[in-house]
Amino acid sequence: MKVLCGFLLAMAVMAGPAQAATVPADPVARCKGLFHALPGLPADAVTFQKVAALGETGCRYSGLQITPDPSISWAADTLTIDRIDFARIYAGLPPLTLSARLDGAAYSAPPRPGNAAIRYYTRMNQKPVAITLDYGFDPASRILTLKDFTIQGERLGRLSLTAEIGDVDPGLLDPLHQPWPGMIPAVSIRDVTLYLDNQGLIDRYALLPILFALPDGADHPEQAIAQAKAAAATWIRASLTGGLADSSVAALLAFLEDLPQPKRPLTLTAHPAAPISIPALLLGERPAGRSQADLLRDTNLSVAY
Repeated sequence: MKVLCGFLLAMAVMAGPAQAATVPADPVARCKGLFHALPGLPADAVTFQKVAALGETGCRYSGLQITPDPSISWAADTLTIDRIDFARIYAGLPPLTLSARLDGAAYSAPPRPGNAAIRYYTRMNQKPVAITLDYGFDPASRILTLKDFTIQGERLGRLSLTAEIGDVDPGLLDPLHQPWPGMIPAVSIRDVTLYLDNQGLIDRYALLPILFALPDGADHPEQAIAQAKAAAATWIRASLTGGLADSSVAALLAFLEDLPQPKRPLTLTAHPAAPISIPALLLGERPAGRSQADLLRDTNLSVAY
């Protein structure tokens, strides 16, 4: 899953110091050469059976095989991308707008000798997923609008995120750019909506990395999870009570109690009347006379579970 997400995010941040290439005049040739404009991606990392141009700003690829390295391979039915500025991408610049959807994606064990059983097991136990990414960035206002980021599939459920983020430095869109200290937390929250309907997304893909990150999680997983949940509940009660509505605090605590297998969908929304800076909200850099509870109330944060 993280490979697929990384692939789509790489599509969203195509950039690099490579010499600018001429954009092919033929629409299909233009689409075929798009992946070669990605810096650091092997020429055969993405292969496809068919490609079609969609107007002046889009492409559709069918029968994809995504192999970023010999040990990892993903297959997908289609990848549809639109709102592409081909000139920027071929010049090695990050696109300011992008709409992408990957359909029918599933892990495909690389064709190596002796792994027929692994390929069969993988095929029998996986269900295809779809990933959508749609965003736009305005350099003049420095506002990044994430219209849609969604992962969904059978046995996974759905995770969706929309957001409007202000004070975004254009360098953050460049994967080869080295951000200076403070670049990322300097952004401000203007609007956020998160929806999670877990049908396996957390327990199948996030649980194991979490366990290995927790103290003693590898040897005593149940105890490590219980301790982490207790610590998180203590923090929620101490830090969020008074800044969030009691119903939202209760919803967060109920969601936490049910982890790692939530029983119901979780919805989180924040609609601040004015942009809230990350340093002010998370790092304690509050304006004079404003408490943390005041800032939380300013976010108009609501949680339902």
